[in-house]
Amino acid sequence: MTKPRPFVLSFQRRIANPVARRVARYLPGQVVVETTGRRSGLPRRTPVAGTLVGSTFWLVTEFGRESQYVRNLEADPHVRLQIRGKWRAGIAAVLDRDDPRERLKQLP
Repeated sequence: MTKPRPFVLSFQRRIANPVARRVARYLPGQVVVETTGRRSGLPRRTPVAGTLVGSTFWLVTEFGRESQYVRNLEADPHVRLQIRGKWRAGIAAVLDRDDPRERLKQLP
């Protein structure tokens, strides 16, 4: 995975994510993942894209383990997903041996 650039992180944090959190419930393939902050213990909501297959939600993170929400879920794997406006609780897992390119071919 590539390392996130400061401009990209700043844009996502200040502009893209706040807007996406509000409209994710209306967009197909968009959800909000809620993790618990590994330092603060506060809920952290991040818009992500992926797909629900049965009872499993699949996503490929843009920055791999460098993503803050991935670091949070590694510290506490209990997450909530807002899918089409409804919250679902679950337990997240990082699949290191899963090929992200192949996984993306399977996702819409």
